[in-house]
Amino acid sequence: MLKVDTSLKNIPYNIFSGNEEIGDNIFTLGYPFIQLMGKEVKLTNGIINSNSGFENDTRYYQFSAEIQPGNSGGPLFDSDGNIIGLVSAKHSKATNAGYALKSKFVVDFIKLNDPSILKKNVNTFKNLNLTSKYKILKDYILLLEIE
Repeated sequence: MLKVDTSLKNIPYNIFSGNEEIGDNIFTLGYPFIQLMGKEVKLTNGIINSNSGFENDTRYYQFSAEIQPGNSGGPLFDSDGNIIGLVSAKHSKATNAGYALKSKFVVDFIKLNDPSILKKNVNTFKNLNLTSKYKILKDYILLLEIE
């Protein structure tokens, strides 16, 4: 986990630590292949394919949103715009098979290190369409470049 010294006022989403159902809609935001695709936040969407990840690891979701290098570490959102996971990998020999660490494990880690991060935020855009959610959320997705 990295601590970024920046001010993000009134974060408009929650970290949800429940289990999503197979078939639930999801979306990701990230910065894939910035050298080729630019530094604009990219949105991909799909569904939860499985409640277990690579080799049946139950700490992960498998999902169908296409991800690339640069999506890793980014959020996996449910259709309401709550964070449900942390994008971690994709299957190199499968099409549209991404994996995300379930947010329950992220929440447990945060509680051990800095529980103040988990102050109660209110999802202020739950009923908006995906385009409107993107317009709000893109300002909360940070690109970290290491030299």
